Amino acid sequence: ITASSADSNIIAGNSRFVALPWNGGGGPFLVHNLGAVGRFEPIPKTFQGHSAPVQDLDFCPFDDCVIASASEDTTVRVWDFSSKVTADNGIKLDSDVPESCSTSLTGHSKKVTLVRWHPVAKDVLLSVSYDATVRLWDVSK
Repeated sequence: ITASSADSNIIAGNSRFVALPWNGGGGPFLVHNLGAVGRFEPIPKTFQGHSAPVQDLDFCPFDDCVIASASEDTTVRVWDFSSKVTADNGIKLDSDVPESCSTSLTGHSKKVTLVRWHPVAKDVLLSVSYDATVRLWDVSK
C-alpha cells in the first residue's frame, strides 16, 4: 500500500469492490472483489495509467464498475472495468489494466488531491488540485 498525505479516500469501496493505491512505477492501484476468498496475489494485477502516485479514488454511485482516480501527475482518470467482470461478479484481470482502458481528464496544473462523483447527478465529477482550483467534469462527453 502507498502513503497519501491528503484528506482523501486512501481506500475506496462500494458493495462489490474495494480499491487502493499500490506501490510501483507511475501510480498503480488495484481493485479487489469483496466476494473473493483468500489473500491478494503476491504480485497483483493493477490499473496502470498515471505517471505519478494516485492520491484519491472514488467509485461511481451509478455504476459499480466505474472508478475515478486522482494523481500527482495533474490528471484525473475515469476507468470502466465492466468488461473485466465475470459472470459470477468476480473481477478477472489477466494482465495489468493499461491507460487505454481509461479516459484522461486534463486541466489542472498541479497534483490532484481529491476526486468525488456527484451523488445524484450522473456523469458529474469534481476534482480538487494544489493549483487552487476545483473543477467540475461532465464525463459523458
